[in-house]
Amino acid sequence: MNATPAQIKKNARKLAMEAFLAGNMAEGQRLLEVEKTKLTKAEATRTARAIAAMGRADDAIAVLLTAKLTREQADSVLASQSAARVGDVVYASVPGLTVAGMGVTFYQVTAATKTSATVQQIAKRVASASQFGKGVTPIVGGFIGPAKQASVKKSVVGRKKSYKLIIDGNTAIPWDGSPKDEAAAR
Repeated sequence: MNATPAQIKKNARKLAMEAFLAGNMAEGQRLLEVEKTKLTKAEATRTARAIAAMGRADDAIAVLLTAKLTREQADSVLASQSAARVGDVVYASVPGLTVAGMGVTFYQVTAATKTSATVQQIAKRVASASQFGKGVTPIVGGFIGPAKQASVKKSVVGRKKSYKLIIDGNTAIPWDGSPKDEAAAR
């Protein structure tokens, strides 16, 4: 079955987002240029926020600029936030998801207000593994679960304003871009 031009461009955008997240900015740009496409504003925003959470602010700005946002718009997207925003990735360490005890579940925010958010579980990949456990990272946009309602609780750590979500009674916090430890089955 042959892919349509729209499907090819969509796949190129997805591969470009994965390259950007992995830190391969040149490859992401090349994929977009070869298919003569650009990220949508929503795709760029989701990807840039995840990259910024990894401490790569310059790369996050570059991703937003690929979607033809102005520098001011890009800065606004990455402004410090104290409420959940669409595209944010959060995670919860949930007891009982592995034989050894702790599992990590990633969610992506699909709708948000100041006091509540709609989230959907997203897939994860193993970034590192050892006999004691594995480090997992989310697959942004890789939705695998049903939409769920979460309440938003603001938090302040030092001078930094942030938030946490309460999902099914578990606390989920914004993902910082680093792999999260998941206990090995014993």
